[in-house]
Amino acid sequence: MLRSFATPVLCKSWCGAISSAVARALGARNVSEAQALAAHAILLSLIFGAISAAALIFFGPQIYGLLGARGDSLNQALSYSISLFGLPPRWQLFSRIPKVALLSSLQILVSNVALIAITAYVAHFGIEALASYGLAARVEFLISSLVLALGVGTTTMVGTCVGAGLEARARRVTLVSCLLAAAIFAAIGLGVALSGRSIAGLFTHVEEVVLAASGYFYATGMVYGFLAAFVILFSACWGWTTAPLLASLLRVAIVLVGGWMLQQQAPQLDWLYYLVAGSTVIGALTLGIVLAIWSPNRRVLMLSG
Repeated sequence: MLRSFATPVLCKSWCGAISSAVARALGARNVSEAQALAAHAILLSLIFGAISAAALIFFGPQIYGLLGARGDSLNQALSYSISLFGLPPRWQLFSRIPKVALLSSLQILVSNVALIAITAYVAHFGIEALASYGLAARVEFLISSLVLALGVGTTTMVGTCVGAGLEARARRVTLVSCLLAAAIFAAIGLGVALSGRSIAGLFTHVEEVVLAASGYFYATGMVYGFLAAFVILFSACWGWTTAPLLASLLRVAIVLVGGWMLQQQAPQLDWLYYLVAGSTVIGALTLGIVLAIWSPNRRVLMLSG
């Protein structure tokens, strides 16, 4: 659980920060700085990797014990931890990558808070509903991971354009990537929404779980296009601004407040699913509006130190 949570949070934010910083340097035709940033990124990764490894090696029993590991499972976890694995430093470059990565990590952590809140609300409807949400959420995670494949290219192209001072071109790249991803995954989402029972049936034959999962697939599948747009805009923002954090905070607020209000009524599970879908739409639209009016130049200077 520790590995599955920490890996996406740190790797996505860290790799995005590196890609953004290097792309901006290349866009500004500063090849030497781009090479230096890449080298410093490797060094920082080694440092943080050593710190993480040391923490798990020396405090592994306590950490894994808190996660519920006992007996053989604890021994296997400890064995895994134990098996973990001339550049003149320029400290101003060290600060460039974490400055972006920290805010990106916060954005992903905020998104995980929303997932935790949704899980807590779904749990009120029973173990079958909880199982159905876990199943459906993993399918959704798979879809969002596929969108990130397009997002990686968007991060590099936007960062390069911003580094070269080509704001209009950066906006066009973002728009084209966003429309392409939205069109592709809206079609996929429509298929998911209409075949939710069949998808859920691949994993379980418990009718209550299948029924609840199909409801989630229908509610959220219809907004997969907005989910894809949000991910692409988030990827583009690695080269522009930190606006995704604000959009994610808005999504979390909608889920937390809306979910709490639903719990005060005679709630239905479908209502919660439509609330989640609505928060995705609002988050994507909000981020799109912010980027439409936000000039990246001042923010890029700030992020460049």
